[in-house]
Amino acid sequence: MLTAAISALFIRSTFPLIGTFSWIHVIFIPSTLVGLFAAFWFLARKNIRAHRLTMIQLYIGSCLIAGAFTLSPGRLLGHWLWG
Repeated sequence: MLTAAISALFIRSTFPLIGTFSWIHVIFIPSTLVGLFAAFWFLARKNIRAHRLTMIQLYIGSCLIAGAFTLSPGRLLGHWLWG
């Protein structure tokens, strides 16, 4: 997830919201980075339950929800998938 969030910093949008980032990047890059920091903070403090919940939330938000937006019609990967 860290690699995906950092590599997303280099993706440029044709319809930018802030700088060269689309609204999807503006929402998901910071939330992923903050979530990962929190997850490892909880792990370092031996709060396994909070770490587990944070990682589940990161998976749902960063993989499932962001993935659904990525494959939506009108986006590059969605266009490749749906024609």
